Amino acid sequence: MRKILLIIILLLFVNSKAQNLNAPEQEPTSTFPNIIPPSPTAYALGNYGNVPVGLFTGALNMQIPIMEYKAGDITVPIYLFYGSNGIKVDDISGNVGIGWNLNFGGVITKTIRDLDDDLQLTVPVPENFSPGYITNSIINAFYYNAGDILADTEADIYSFNFNGYSGKFIFDQNNVPILLSQDKLVIERENYSKGFSITTKDGTKYHFNAEEKTSFRMRGGGWSAPGEFQPTAWYLSSIISNTGNQVFFEYQDVNPNYNATQSQTVKIIYPAPQTGCEGILNANPIVSDTIQQNMRIKGKIISKIYSNKILDGEINFLYKPDQDVDNFFQIASISKRNMHGNLIEKATFEYTVTTKNRTFLNRVLFEDPNKNYEFEYANKEMFPNRLNLAQDHWGYYNGHIENTNLLPNNFGISDLENLNIPGSNKDPDANFAQIGMLNKITYPTKGFTKIEYEGNDYFGTKITYPQTTEHRLQVTTTDDKRRDRDLKDINIAYRQYVKIVGHSLFNTDCRENLGNNQSQLNVYDEDGVLQPLWIWSTNFQMYTPAQSNAFFEDEGVYYIDAYAGKKYTIELVTYRPCTLGSCTIFYKPGNAVVSNENMPTGGVRVKSSEDFSREGVSSSYKRFYYTNDANYTVSSGDAGVVPLYYDESIEWTYCDVPCKFKENIFLTISSSSIISLFNSGSSNCYYSDVTISHGGDYFEKGGEHKKFKLNRDKEGELIFGNHKVQRSPWNNVGWDNGNEESSLIFDSNKIPIKEIYSNYVTNDNFTKNMYSYSVRKNYAINCMTGLTHTCTEYETLNYPLNKCYGLPAGTPVNLPIFSNLDIMQYKNISYWHYLKSQKTTEYLNGTPVQTTTEYFFNNPSHYQMTSQKTTFPDLSTQTTEYQYAHEKGNTYLIGKNMVGIPLQTKMYEIDASKPISNTETLYPTSQTQADAKTSGLALPYEVQSENLKTNAMEKQVSYDKYDLKGNLLQYTTKEGIPVCIVWGYHMTQPIAKIEGATYPDDTPLRNGIIPLNLINTIISASDEDADDADVANPKEQLLIDALDAFRIALPNYQITTYTYDPLIGVRSITPPSGIREIYTYDTSNRLKEVKDVNGNLLKEYQYHYKQP
Repeated sequence: MRKILLIIILLLFVNSKAQNLNAPEQEPTSTFPNIIPPSPTAYALGNYGNVPVGLFTGALNMQIPIMEYKAGDITVPIYLFYGSNGIKVDDISGNVGIGWNLNFGGVITKTIRDLDDDLQLTVPVPENFSPGYITNSIINAFYYNAGDILADTEADIYSFNFNGYSGKFIFDQNNVPILLSQDKLVIERENYSKGFSITTKDGTKYHFNAEEKTSFRMRGGGWSAPGEFQPTAWYLSSIISNTGNQVFFEYQDVNPNYNATQSQTVKIIYPAPQTGCEGILNANPIVSDTIQQNMRIKGKIISKIYSNKILDGEINFLYKPDQDVDNFFQIASISKRNMHGNLIEKATFEYTVTTKNRTFLNRVLFEDPNKNYEFEYANKEMFPNRLNLAQDHWGYYNGHIENTNLLPNNFGISDLENLNIPGSNKDPDANFAQIGMLNKITYPTKGFTKIEYEGNDYFGTKITYPQTTEHRLQVTTTDDKRRDRDLKDINIAYRQYVKIVGHSLFNTDCRENLGNNQSQLNVYDEDGVLQPLWIWSTNFQMYTPAQSNAFFEDEGVYYIDAYAGKKYTIELVTYRPCTLGSCTIFYKPGNAVVSNENMPTGGVRVKSSEDFSREGVSSSYKRFYYTNDANYTVSSGDAGVVPLYYDESIEWTYCDVPCKFKENIFLTISSSSIISLFNSGSSNCYYSDVTISHGGDYFEKGGEHKKFKLNRDKEGELIFGNHKVQRSPWNNVGWDNGNEESSLIFDSNKIPIKEIYSNYVTNDNFTKNMYSYSVRKNYAINCMTGLTHTCTEYETLNYPLNKCYGLPAGTPVNLPIFSNLDIMQYKNISYWHYLKSQKTTEYLNGTPVQTTTEYFFNNPSHYQMTSQKTTFPDLSTQTTEYQYAHEKGNTYLIGKNMVGIPLQTKMYEIDASKPISNTETLYPTSQTQADAKTSGLALPYEVQSENLKTNAMEKQVSYDKYDLKGNLLQYTTKEGIPVCIVWGYHMTQPIAKIEGATYPDDTPLRNGIIPLNLINTIISASDEDADDADVANPKEQLLIDALDAFRIALPNYQITTYTYDPLIGVRSITPPSGIREIYTYDTSNRLKEVKDVNGNLLKEYQYHYKQP
């Protein structure tokens, strides 16, 4: 009977499932090996809509699968990821366009702090070091060494991201890698310190040896000296599993060279006036040229992924040149090919390049056109060219195209408001910050999602100063009238400098200009006391006493230092004939208004997302409220770091007299914030509370409320000197920043349905503090007093820059006492943190029903969960215990870092002394045992479970024989029935399963053993089928004939045989009944038909899609 299955792609939605975040890796779910392929099923197109949003930051987190590469037990997913709170103006387009990243393997990156740890000498920190006075010789020696220009006092920080693992590490003073988030990953240097390897908890080793180097050079008023190329990234070069499977990543060299950003500074004496060796210093601001930060990269781009098995095929990457950055490229296509070069799958990337040379990803096109994705962006043509000056404090576009300067127009110092430098408006503007953001995704189903954005904000205090008011005074005299005056009373609410601008001219109504036309300015307080006038000195950058109160023909400017709560009378008077005098008073009346309101900050967040069917009908709507009040109006945002554009420093100027100097304080104003505005991650704004409305803006279909932990990193400590080193990194105390603390689901009437509380903790017994020191040398000291220091053995042997180097330990040396350093101490903290407990409350008809799960981590040797206990609403409990290699004392697995695999799992109810289940997986405990049982590999050889009646452990299945590739050749069930598996296609696929027979070995032939020649015959036929490049595939029938002959030769066994089209799927399955099913695929490698051996159609798959 012909059976037609019409596959219609319906509107599918993702159902959220509760996950045990602490579940052990590779927890066994079945004792029988999962190695036999199932019958192929219809090609899955997946779901559309329900785009994930990172609620803590409000960023869209979109992931698009492209393809994956498989080699045995290694899988390398390739996918696009979009996660952004706004596109920064200086960002380059990336290898898949603005805002997108392509994940294909992994990378370790290095952020160099101070000097490169691998190239410079690290200053040894004294044992039990505690900051103190320089009269302590040990402390003084450390400070002295730290101040050397060639000394390195800060640990570089490394970040890694590969195959689901991410984190950071540093090297301590003993060159031991320390993970900042503790886990059982083994990190090792290799390739003569030009690369790394990381071994994960299942024993898989990842090698990072594709080294990328970067050099910076500044241009502005000439070029700086070329910087040295320093290693800053290592890309994943290979993966090796504990079964011997290997995947390799091949790269090609690229050499981008571009201006990454630009900057500018102003240096002034502050406060003024200050004296130098020869009197009062000129305080005119010194404005630097615009400095271009040129970046040169000896880079890598992925070109191929392949394995140590040719049958796995390969993935190739092709590129097109970027339109903005020379020698930079975007991916044009990714293709998967089999061993013969035949195309299996291909993804082509289409881009739009705007008139500003910004590249946006428009579409991803597959060989199967019904897999395509399309993307749209908010006004992408309006997104400016790189290095445009219309940037806010955080680097996002703010639309102020009138900006002509890199420096901000508000430095945050009221005394400098008269500084005559044209600054730029760096205020954020969400209307412009969202330009270029992804706002529509069209899925393969032709359904689509629209995303709406709004500006980030936080609830804070806003001070609104009154607008400046102007009032004009005028006096006029003639030939006959020789005196005139004009008055104005002003009331001052807060202290300010009142500006008065005026001049005196000849009154043209007079007959003759006698010259000397002038008027005088007088200011009286409310008691009639004459007030001093001030002028702004550009030389000294300060207000100085005025030497006159007159206005002449040239415009004059005076200031009044007006105090809060005072009334002043301003008088303009002239005693000269034929004079026309006037002045304008600029002041701010009234009080500054202080209000608490939502304050805008940099970047954008997702406001809403709406899913539409292929017919354009709305099927799901979400509105996001980043608030913590009942009316959803008060922002829950954290203000983060306030931009800081100035920094103080001290300089000494030595005079002609020996050891005589002048100390001066300078202020340096920068064009970008001196303090990093992203100290606690990639976002500048975090939200403690987010509420999601479903079905509309007013919870028409209920909603959710999420609460997150806010715990930003903290500033370090100034341990020496008088001025903070503002560019110093911060203490990474925010280990739990962003953890979800609670989640509440409620219905359309705001009635709770389900609530979850999560409790995250650290184990403080294993917290490690590693200190680094940011050192700023303000000036050179030529005349210093000395301090005797006794050399330690470490100093004499390990630190060549130290005066003690090469001397015998205990030698006294003279070290200078100095005061020219500012030193900030900050911590790199390594934590062991985990989810301690989770409480779930479900409301059944308004009645709360509570379930609590506690998680226990009692072994710091592997950081794995050792047990969990669940207490149910009826107060009954269920406890599960896990034991790993460390608990079992299996040093063989420990040596291979296979410490994350649960070897034994026990489950208890109520009575913790008697388990209700107990399963143990046995692994070799030595290489000798592995050689004897598992072909020398770290693989399981038996699974046992406890007989709950006798309490004895009984064998459930034994894994009797493996080949050298880790393929299971034979297992035996608990009933004692052996099952033999024959692997073909160059040892990559099972081609026969024989129940009741054993696999041949070196022992003499006996009953139940399959003759080796029969096995070799079908293996050889499958290898020839795999090697056949003919598209007609004539060798497949030869293999089928060989498999049929194999079945006939063994009539007393239940035999199932398989053939394949490598990288596509099963071609035929012949069960013990002998009724073969044949599977065919279309040109897009989707399952098309299932026929029997006589060509009769059993199933047909048709894929129908709505055309765009």
